[in-house]
Amino acid sequence: ADGERLSKRHGAISVMQYHDEGYLPEALINYLARLGWSHGDDEIFSREQLVEWFDLSRINAAPAKFNLEKLQWLNQHYLKTASDDRLLEMVAASLASKGCPVSAGPMLSGVINILKERVNTIMELSDSAIYFFRKNQPSDELKTIHYTPDIKPVMHTLAQQLAVIEWRHDTINATIKAVTAKYNLKMPKVAMPLRVMVTGQIHTPSIDKVLELIGKEETLQRMEQQINSFPG
Repeated sequence: ADGERLSKRHGAISVMQYHDEGYLPEALINYLARLGWSHGDDEIFSREQLVEWFDLSRINAAPAKFNLEKLQWLNQHYLKTASDDRLLEMVAASLASKGCPVSAGPMLSGVINILKERVNTIMELSDSAIYFFRKNQPSDELKTIHYTPDIKPVMHTLAQQLAVIEWRHDTINATIKAVTAKYNLKMPKVAMPLRVMVTGQIHTPSIDKVLELIGKEETLQRMEQQINSFPG
């Protein structure tokens, strides 16, 4: 990153580490080619375009600096354009290596679809997908912040209302809004504790789409379990 030579003592890691961390080969090739060479302002190009465009005269004589953020940006691009089948295979393998099989959960394709634009690597994608397939216990800090006595009856009412609706993200969204209005609250005051109860974290895609994928029975079970841990 500082423009110095790579060495065993300074910045060098095995190329396979990028594989293990979830970088796609085409992203790494694209990034390394662009690191010391250019073709106008083109940042993203295929291997075939690289072969066609490459010219020694375009190599930069100045020391190249390794920019991890740029590599992550490129990798995110290739993740978004990768085929669903390819991503399914890689994410399923990554989840299995974490002891999180996907056979009993929602369709992995749906999970990938709502997560892949929020992450930079396959590793991040599989880490973000875990709560869809097994319960994540929220930290004590999150409970202290979001599990307040005044929110407990709100969550109880919300669980009752969710139990009787058709399980689609639009009806889930409408139900959350109705309960929010009933208690004269703003949406984050309800959505944040709900997100913590069901996923164990505060950063997720739209909560209605997350709940739709997790499923009605599993969502209600998680809510009931967490409501019982509220104070008051």
